[in-house]
Order: sequence, then structure tokens, then C-alpha cells
Amino acid sequence: MKMIPPLTITDDKLVSSTVPETDYAEWNSATAYTVGQRVMRESLHRVYECLAPNTNKAPESNLVSVTDDPPPWLDLGSTNRWRMLVPDANYQTSGASPLTVVIEPGERITALAIVGLEADSISIEMRDANDEVAWSFTETLRRRTTLTWSDYYFGKFGRKPSVLYQGLPPISGATVTITITRATGDVLCGPIVMGVPVDLGKVQTGATSGIRDFTRTERDAFGRALILRRKAVPKTSQRTTVFKDQVPRVRDALSAQRGKAAVFVGVEDSSSGYFDALLVLGLINNWEVSLDFFGHSNLSIDLEGL
Repeated sequence: MKMIPPLTITDDKLVSSTVPETDYAEWNSATAYTVGQRVMRESLHRVYECLAPNTNKAPESNLVSVTDDPPPWLDLGSTNRWRMLVPDANYQTSGASPLTVVIEPGERITALAIVGLEADSISIEMRDANDEVAWSFTETLRRRTTLTWSDYYFGKFGRKPSVLYQGLPPISGATVTITITRATGDVLCGPIVMGVPVDLGKVQTGATSGIRDFTRTERDAFGRALILRRKAVPKTSQRTTVFKDQVPRVRDALSAQRGKAAVFVGVEDSSSGYFDALLVLGLINNWEVSLDFFGHSNLSIDLEGL
């Protein structure tokens, strides 16, 4: 099992993107905003919606107020360009095909994962400080599970929702170019997570994968179900074997990631039927190391997606 703590992508690390940052007009201190209007703060790469009429109240400083009820502004999250650049699985960047983003990590990375893809193919190229290609890979994202002759002839094609690439050369001064294409419609791309994986041990049998559903169901006076469909997030419980000498490093890594999102990879082979089931961009709910044996221990970890 691997954990990939995400590299923080800042303005200086984003070289270019084909997705424009023109979601809404920039907030203006002289404008009298009315309920429902939306604005953008390009310097923060955030979008806000007006909840109460206001003038000269900067959105980022007026989200919660002891004097204003409701507060003047609601934070709607990252701008469209930056949704794919922050580790938040609640949003996807939408852009015309081909969608290309160029990133200078500023430090060595050896793994790259993307969660929440809707596209036909992806191409990744890493260049060194001399602009020489150090690593590249192209993959089609269209797939079909074929178990019968009927599947072979009539089965529908789907798309891989997530990708994982490991073994990138750990070179300094690298530039990573990601190009995503789609034949029909806009490309949708969830968070790009790049970094150096931490080995959390080998996953044992008995791992579970499921969802936590926030849908609400109520019944009226006649017993009829009223369903308010809401988001469902993935969750998984896994148990790994960790050698004794690895325990301090694993404990330190998990403690450092408390309250922060990361990509967790239970099965590293992306062609496995268990790959998506045990791949989570999310938070650690709890973890525990059981020191059962002289030479190794058992790590139990519960994860919940964002």
C-alpha cells in the first residue's frame, strides 16, 4: 500500500494551462453586490457567491461574521482552472480538448495520480532541466470488461476514472506536461496529485471497499418516500503487514498526514479489478499499529474519500 502526500501547486509552479481563469468578474470594492451574484478572486483562485447585499466587503474576509446574518459571502471553492490543481475530489476542471497543463514541481517527484477523469486518452511527459525528455507515457482511458461473447460484440465501453504512474525519475528542475484529450465534449479532470510515495506495507486479504452515502430519505403522511439525493464518498478499510524497521517511518508519515488529504493506493496494478476499489483520495479516519510479531506488525487503517 502506498500513500502519496500531495505536492502543493502554487502560482510559481504552474507554468501554463489551456483552461482560462475567467469564471466570473473580479470582485470590486466599489460595486454594490446583490444576493446571488458571483465573483472571482484571481489572486486566491476562488469563487464566491453573495448571500446578503454588501459593498466593500472582501469575500475572503467576510465568510463568517458575528454581526451579519447571513454572512455576506459564500465560498464556492476553486476556480475552474485550479480545481485540478488542488487535492479536493469534490470538483473537476472542465476544459476544451486537448486540455494541457504544464507544472514545475520544484522538487523531486516519483509518482503522479489523477482521480476523477472523464476523457479518452492522457499523455504525460517529464523533461529535465536541460529540456530533454526524461520520461513519457501515453495511455488510452477507454476500456471495456469482456467476460462473455456478448460482452465482446455488444458490451459498452467505459472510461478509466483514475490513473496512477510510479517510477518517474527523481530529477530536480523537472517540468511535467499533462495532455488530456476527448473526442466529444469537454475534458473533465479531477485533482492531480504528485509527490513521493510512502510505503505503508503489503495489503492483506480482507480489505473492504464501499461508500458513505449522504442521501436523505423521508416519508410523507402516506408513507411515500421523499428522496433527497446527495453525494456519496468512497471509504475503505485495509490491513497491511509492516516490517518492524518500517514502523517508525510509517507512524511518522501517518501522523504528519492527520487532517490532510492524500492519495492511498491499495493495489498498485492499474489493470487489476481491485485497483479502483482500493484507490482513495481522502483522509485517514483512524489507524492503529498492532505489534503482534517480533519481526513485523499489522497496520489497520480506515480511509474516507473527500
